Amino acid sequence: MKKKLIAFIIAVIMLLSTHAGCIGSPKPITDPTTANPVTEAPTEAPTETPAQFPDGYDEHDYTVLRGFFEQKDDAGVTNGEKCFPAYDPDDPATWGNEDPNHYSVINRDEHGKVIRLNLFGMGDTPAELAGRLDIGALNLLEGTEMQNVVFEEIEINDLTVTGVKNNAQFSFPAVSGEARFIGGYVERLRLYSAAHSYCDITGDAESNIGELPSFRIDIKVEGEGYAGILAWSDENFYEVHLDARPAEGRTFIGWFDADGNLVSADSNYELFGESTGNIAEGAHAEFAFFARFE
Repeated sequence: MKKKLIAFIIAVIMLLSTHAGCIGSPKPITDPTTANPVTEAPTEAPTETPAQFPDGYDEHDYTVLRGFFEQKDDAGVTNGEKCFPAYDPDDPATWGNEDPNHYSVINRDEHGKVIRLNLFGMGDTPAELAGRLDIGALNLLEGTEMQNVVFEEIEINDLTVTGVKNNAQFSFPAVSGEARFIGGYVERLRLYSAAHSYCDITGDAESNIGELPSFRIDIKVEGEGYAGILAWSDENFYEVHLDARPAEGRTFIGWFDADGNLVSADSNYELFGESTGNIAEGAHAEFAFFARFE
């Protein structure tokens, strides 16, 4: 009897040990990525906020002018600050100056396209404007007037309205680097550079006055001074003059051709015009000069 009781107790202990092992065994882990996949809501692509342009301005012309006015010199001063007393790049209402001694203004047509650009530096000495102004990008511009400013580079190329009917007139009396005009016609042009002036009038614009002027003039400057082209239309002739202005304390020597020959010692040399009897209309004529200062 005693032996049977001992055997029964041992059996019960073994049975309990077996169940305990089962309870302590780890349960299998279900991979959540396969068992119950979670579907995320699709994320919408961010919508770009369109650039806001001031009322009354063409978007393209506003961008061109703002980009130029925001150009900075080595001291960090913007072109806009040199031309406008209350300049704010985001508010073109401040892009002007009503001071009669430093008058700057931007005129626009009914579609907001810039048709005239006048800039006058505010300092006692000419304001040196940084960067290149691409006038050709303002493709309906009919005229400019620049005073008391020195541009670094000017590009006037293939203006669509540069025709007789628009009386286009451009005045850039001081450019330190390259000054370039390419167009079908211009009523009046004043283009000076201290380095290189280039004018190419193709005569390809619409006109009611017969043949238009057609010529190419390339002027390189040697020494310190400004040299360039003065051109304008009158009743019978299209006048083209080469004009030179020496820097203070310097002297103009003369206009020389590509072979080094002196063409004229006159600072204002009439290339075409009534007094010379030459006419700029018709066949395309090409000229290359060196303006020398000492």
